[in-house]
Amino acid sequence: FMEDEDGVVPIDYMLENTDPEYVNFQMDLFWVTKAGADPVAYFEKYHGRFKAWHVKDMDEQGRFAPVGKGSIDFKRILAQKELSGMEYYFVEQDMTFDGLKPLDAIQISHNALKEIGFE
Repeated sequence: FMEDEDGVVPIDYMLENTDPEYVNFQMDLFWVTKAGADPVAYFEKYHGRFKAWHVKDMDEQGRFAPVGKGSIDFKRILAQKELSGMEYYFVEQDMTFDGLKPLDAIQISHNALKEIGFE
């Protein structure tokens, strides 16, 4: 999400120069947020282009966290699933910390998504 030497953000260039009929994108909500970008702003700018999402949260130290245990506002983001074009999502847990087992982290994420009405 950094601009190149011409002031262009590469993902924006790809979104603006590919045909939505043939090319769609996946959005990793963690990495977009970590880069300082707003997923919802991308959904608003590029309606329907993000057919798949990678869903994981970010703790106060910027590390991977189960959904609901970090700082990403999933309720706000998930409310825009139609605008984004989302058809599929993948709950991920790249790494765990503080002794949390990976499958326990996925269960926490699943429960948190259910709590905000996203199944």
